Amino acid sequence: MNTATVARVQQLCVLVENRPGALAEIVQSLGQRGINILAINLAEGLDHGYVRLVVDRPDDALRILSTTTHLVFTRDALAIPLEHRPGALGEVLELWGRSGVNVDYAYVGLTADSRPLLIAHVDQPDRAEELLS
Repeated sequence: MNTATVARVQQLCVLVENRPGALAEIVQSLGQRGINILAINLAEGLDHGYVRLVVDRPDDALRILSTTTHLVFTRDALAIPLEHRPGALGEVLELWGRSGVNVDYAYVGLTADSRPLLIAHVDQPDRAEELLS
């Protein structure tokens, strides 16, 4: 398994109203200020959605989004660049599973050089990181 450096990242978590254009407002407010979104995930709720974002400038993004009406907070996650080939994601997840590391949630984005970027929140981040080093 050839994973590059595992990084600890600060993801932004945003509670967003479930209505047309709400997600666009969030991503456009970041893009207009030069913040690049590396990974994004949207989960639906009844009246609200839950957006998770990994960006290139999380502190600036947090400041920007905190001025809106959305509830925003940060949470640590792991970012793992993957090889762009079938089975690469499965190898990481299998290794963690065999080693007792539980994945709470995961989503994928892209690195600056267009490689898949796994964003994962796990119950044992130190162990998960160690297994990939």
